[in-house]
Amino acid sequence: TTHEKTTQGIEDIKVFPNPTSSNLSLEYALTEDQDLDMKLYDNFGREVMDLINEERSEGVYRDEISLVDLVPGIYFIKATSNGQKITQKLISIN
Repeated sequence: TTHEKTTQGIEDIKVFPNPTSSNLSLEYALTEDQDLDMKLYDNFGREVMDLINEERSEGVYRDEISLVDLVPGIYFIKATSNGQKITQKLISIN
């Protein structure tokens, strides 16, 4: 029997180092070609930074993001793709 994927979207976002001081790496896999929207929000739910907003092909990605101007605190990275949403917590110790 063949195993069918039930989710078509983004898988397994890894955020490191976490806590971070200036640079952030995002690793994730896309299960198909899709529009990817990834934003950084503060602890109050306000958008702080637009990280990724573009169409991406199926595959595994590693993006480097500069967070030099980020105020220390707790943040959330929210990824939306094909109606699927994933949230990862991030701590800035800049």
